[in-house]
Amino acid sequence: MKSLRWNAVCFVVQLSFSLLSNYFAAFRTNGLLQESELSSNHFDLQRLQFQKIAENDALIKSQRHDLHHQLTVLQEYYEQNEREKLGNYLKALYAKLPSGRDTSLCKNYAVNAVASHYADMAKRAGDGVFQASVYLYLKAK
Repeated sequence: MKSLRWNAVCFVVQLSFSLLSNYFAAFRTNGLLQESELSSNHFDLQRLQFQKIAENDALIKSQRHDLHHQLTVLQEYYEQNEREKLGNYLKALYAKLPSGRDTSLCKNYAVNAVASHYADMAKRAGDGVFQASVYLYLKAK
């Protein structure tokens, strides 16, 4: 009878260890999946940030090209002493200037990528007004 009880106890202990082992393996796998998903999201945000940089680069090249032509017009008006035309042209150029608002929302590159992404989404979806407060607590090294 003792042998049967001992076998039952051993079976229960082995079963418990097997269940615990499976539980921890599933827990570890779940953690790895979450970590993989976070890495994928981080990659997507980096890709979006790179896309914005590429768009800004194309815009700068276009503006540099336009600036060359605008300087040519300004020089021509100056050389022909066309003060009124020069003044009107300068007023038109000033009216086209962007507000000068910096597109960087914060100094941290990763946080800026996330915040800029959501700011752009809000601008496209709403009336162009975006306001946010972010509190980030970082562990000191």
